[in-house]
Amino acid sequence: MTQSLYYERLFVGKGLRSYLHNARFHWLNRQLKKSYERQQTISVLDFGCHDAIGLQLLASPPGLYVGVDYAHEAIALARARYGDLPNARFECCQTPAQFSAMSFPVFDVVMALETLEHLHPDELEPYLELLSNRCCGHAYFTVPNEQGLSFAAKYVFQKLFHPAEQIEPYTLKEYFSASCGQMNRVPRIVGGHKGFSWRHCVKSIEKFFSIIATHRLPINLPPGSPAFGIAIQAKPKTRLIENHNV
Repeated sequence: MTQSLYYERLFVGKGLRSYLHNARFHWLNRQLKKSYERQQTISVLDFGCHDAIGLQLLASPPGLYVGVDYAHEAIALARARYGDLPNARFECCQTPAQFSAMSFPVFDVVMALETLEHLHPDELEPYLELLSNRCCGHAYFTVPNEQGLSFAAKYVFQKLFHPAEQIEPYTLKEYFSASCGQMNRVPRIVGGHKGFSWRHCVKSIEKFFSIIATHRLPINLPPGSPAFGIAIQAKPKTRLIENHNV
C-alpha cells in the first residue's frame, strides 16, 4: 500500500474510521504536552514508524526523530518524504539483533503505535527490553483491542461496510471466543491481529517498564468498557548508561 493510500484510508476525513485511528495521536499529543511542557525539544524513537506518519501527526516537531520499521518499502517512503530533514533518520530493522547493533542515542520518548501486535511472539519481549534500554523518559504504546464486545462490533462493521478489504478469517467458534475474551481459544496469526491479547501484551511490557497509566481509546471510559484500542504510558525500569551518537 502506498503512503498516500495508507494515510488517506485511515487518517483523512471526518468518518468513523479516521476518528478512531487519529485517536491514538490525539492521546499521544496530550500526554507529551503534559510530560514535556517545560522541555523545549525532545528526541523521539518511533518504533514501527511505517512511512513516518508520526512526524506529520505529532503536534510539535521533535528535535531528533529516528524512525524504525520492518518493511523496506515503508522506510523508502519515509526517506523520500522526509529524507532532507537534518534531524530525521530512518532505518529498516527486521530482528532484535539488527536493532541491538544499530547506533542509537538514548531518547526522551519511545513510541510504538499499533506495532507490538505485529511482532512475532518470540520477539516481543526482546524488542521491549531493547526499547527500555534506549528510553530515558517516557514510552508510549498503543495496541488494538481484539477481544470482547469491541472486537465483535468492529468485525461486523468491517464485514458490512468494507467487504472488499482483506479481513483475517474467523470461524464462528473463534468469533464467539474472541467476543467473550477467551483468547486462548483463538489461534494467533503471526504478524496480524487475530488472536492478539492486549492484556498479555501489557504483562510483557511490565517486565521492562513501569506502567504509569493505561487508557482506553478513543474515549477513556472505565475499565471493562468498550474500547477500539488500548494506550499505555510507561517509564523504563532500567536503561543503558552509554549514549551513542546518531
